[in-house]
Amino acid sequence: MGLEHLEIEFQFEETFQLEFGDDFWEAAFDVTSPGFDAHSQLPVGAVGRVYDELMRRLNQAGMCGSESSVWTSDSVWLATQSIIASALSVSPEQVVRTARLIQDLGMG
Repeated sequence: MGLEHLEIEFQFEETFQLEFGDDFWEAAFDVTSPGFDAHSQLPVGAVGRVYDELMRRLNQAGMCGSESSVWTSDSVWLATQSIIASALSVSPEQVVRTARLIQDLGMG
């Protein structure tokens, strides 16, 4: 992966006030990672996998998933879409759950 993933990770950390490590990207790109759902219909490297891992972490931190949470699933999706579109210089409409970051959106 090129430097774009670092920009995306930085923006996620700033926006959601969470720290991410290399294991965050494993959920999207590595089928052997603990967060991988073997029944997922999303391709490896898909935006939806990044979003799902982000949601898992936000729920785990108590920042999403309850009435008192700061984030909703819709607001997390819109932020994710915006951050990825900006970092990869694509339109937000291209950033859909099934879009693959490298093959479809050009992440280097």
